[in-house]
Amino acid sequence: MPRQRKQSPELERAVEQLAMLIDSVRSENISLVTDAQIDSWFKYHAPKGTQGERYELIRSAGKALARVILCNTPPGPDQNAAIRKVRETVATANAAIACGEA
Repeated sequence: MPRQRKQSPELERAVEQLAMLIDSVRSENISLVTDAQIDSWFKYHAPKGTQGERYELIRSAGKALARVILCNTPPGPDQNAAIRKVRETVATANAAIACGEA
C-alpha cells in the first residue's frame, strides 16, 4: 500500500475553507445565476448592427467544421458527439453576441 504524504497546513486550511463554502452555498441555496440573466438568455434578441453578419460567419464556420468531422471520422457515437458539440459551440458563441452586447 503506497504511503500518503501529509498535506501542508495551508493546503488543509484551504480545503476546509472550500468545503465550508460549498456547504454554505448548498444550505443557503445560493445561485450564481440571476433572474435578469435568465430573462436575457431566454428572450429573442433581434440582431443589431453587424450582429447578423457575425452570426452567419460563426454558423458557416461551424457548418464547415461539422462537415470536416462528418467526412473524416467513422460514424458512431463519438462522431455524433463531436458534431453536437460544434452545434453547441455555435449556439453559445451566437448567444455571447446576442446577450453580451445588450
